[in-house]
Amino acid sequence: MALRAFYNEIKGMKVREIPSNLKPKLSWDHIKKSADQAVDRYI
Repeated sequence: MALRAFYNEIKGMKVREIPSNLKPKLSWDHIKKSADQAVDRYI
């Protein structure tokens, strides 16, 4: 489901816009925050 949401998000973008959109999402801080949220939702 997350992959489908991600695909739908970038589907309407131009190729030049994609790196600026992906870079913040691939930072360690964002990954840690997302993992913490996933664990909180699971518990």
